Parts: sequence; structure tokens; C-alpha cells
Amino acid sequence: MKLVELPPEIRTVVAAGDRNYAWGVFLLIASMRRWEMREKILVGAYSWTPEWLEFLEKWPNLKIVRLSTADRRCVCVTKPLLMLQAETPYATWIDSDGMFTGNCSPYLYGEEEALYSRAYSAAELATHGFARKPETIAAWLRDVDSLPERRDIPDICTSVVGVSLERNSALLKRWIEQMDKVLPKDVGIVSVKDSPYFQTDESVLNSLLSCWEPAPPITQCYRLDNPKTAYFAHFAYNPKPWQTQWTPYALRWYDQLIALVEWCEAQKLLPEFAPLPPTLQRKNERFFRLCAPLAPHWHRVKKLWRKLGL
Repeated sequence: MKLVELPPEIRTVVAAGDRNYAWGVFLLIASMRRWEMREKILVGAYSWTPEWLEFLEKWPNLKIVRLSTADRRCVCVTKPLLMLQAETPYATWIDSDGMFTGNCSPYLYGEEEALYSRAYSAAELATHGFARKPETIAAWLRDVDSLPERRDIPDICTSVVGVSLERNSALLKRWIEQMDKVLPKDVGIVSVKDSPYFQTDESVLNSLLSCWEPAPPITQCYRLDNPKTAYFAHFAYNPKPWQTQWTPYALRWYDQLIALVEWCEAQKLLPEFAPLPPTLQRKNERFFRLCAPLAPHWHRVKKLWRKLGL
């Protein structure tokens, strides 16, 4: 497969989040502007405050799509719906809990005919091997109802998904249809543990890539995770850096994220209506570094607190 170079003007970066991810979306967009990435930006906003909507709608080359609050599913299921609304030939979904560490425009796409996403490593698959369980594969083959056997391909991570809309819009449409078919109407980021669709949108896309005959190949040149170049830094675990605490995982990017915030402050880009979270203020660094080991436990306590209605 041949890598086709694409100018940034024909690409759209797509992201989304509920009101708790407004700061995350802002930081992602700000990282693009800091590093002079010229792609168009499309943001799906679920239940955002009017202030955040008005603030981001003023940014050039950015379009806000207001997501319906009647849909009780997690915003992650809107990925293909939003990508189809891009007004450029190529669209790349980027999760809104991360930032670019430099100009990543050359690394947002792969081969024109392929789906652009990161394949899980063998070590990662060993820690969540549910996608490889025979009963999961059997359910995928049954629900997709296309191939007699699953393709022997790696599972992918949907924090980044790039496609040529001309070549692969059929996949995005089938992804929407399949999520409507197999996911609960109120599903969160993950489903019940033993479900063949535990990782919701990601599980459904992997079922199509491996069991649907017309599915495109997966890229052989994913380039957004190379530490020797600019890359996408993904704050994969809760809580997120703009929320209550830093996690040990996210601390590796502390200086880069705080530098981005300070750049925004110097450029007068920070929202005036929203106080800067304490976690994003350099003066609090020592405190949050000391507290980081407790962050995962605190998040679990908060979830239990909400579950108990306390």
C-alpha cells in the first residue's frame, strides 16, 4: 500500500465530549493552534454550557455540532456520525483527552485505502484478551453476518481513527448501524464486562474490520505514537489532568501540558468565564505530584459514592 501525502487543507480533525470534557477539547484544539496545524476542526458538543459553545464558535476554521441530549449513550458512539459531517476528503477522529506535542499534520493519515488507527500490541492484548475469546468472535461473526471466519488481524484502538471519506464512508455508515444494533440504548464508555462489545464503539469497529467482507485494511504506517517526532499524547486514564488530580500515567506529560497552558495565557486564549483548574497551574505542581499515586483510588471512591447516591 502506498502512502499518499495529503495537504492539511483537505483534512478535518474530529473530536467530541460532554461538558466535563470541554477543557479537554479546548486543550486539544489549543495544541493544534500552538503548533500551527492548519486542519479544519469539527467538535461534537454534548450538553455544553452556552459560554463554552460561544467561546469555541469564535475560533477560526472550527465547527461545533451540538449533539442531541436525547441520546443517552456515551459520546464515544458519535465518532462515525461526526466524521461523516466533515467537509473535507479526509477525516481523522482524535479523542479529546490528549494533546499534540508538536506539528502532527504529516502523521494524521496513512495509505489512502486503509483505515488509519493504532493496532494494539501483543502485551496490551494480553491484558484485555476478551476480544480474542472464542465466544466474542462467535458473537461478532453472528452479528456482522458476512464472513464465515474472522480475519486474522490485530485489534485497533479507536482513540485515533482516520479515513478517506470517498473510499470508506460505507464503513462509517455500517459502524453506526452496527452500534445501533448491538449496543444498549444507554451504554457508557464501556459495557458489561462479559459483553462481546465491552469497549462499545471500539469493539463494534473491530468486529467489522475482522468480520465484514468489504472492510478496508488497517494501516501499516501508524505514526502518531513515535516519541522521536511530534505525537499525540493521550491521557488515557481517569481522572483527566484538567479534573481533580493528575495520574501517575499522565504526569509524563506534565511539563508539556503546563507549557501549553502558559502559551495560551500569553496569547490571551484562555476562557475568561472558566477559572483555570488548580491541576493546570504550575504553582501547584508539587502538591499534585505527591497526590498522583492516590488519583486512581480517589476516582474509584467517587464512582462508588455516585452509585450509592451519596
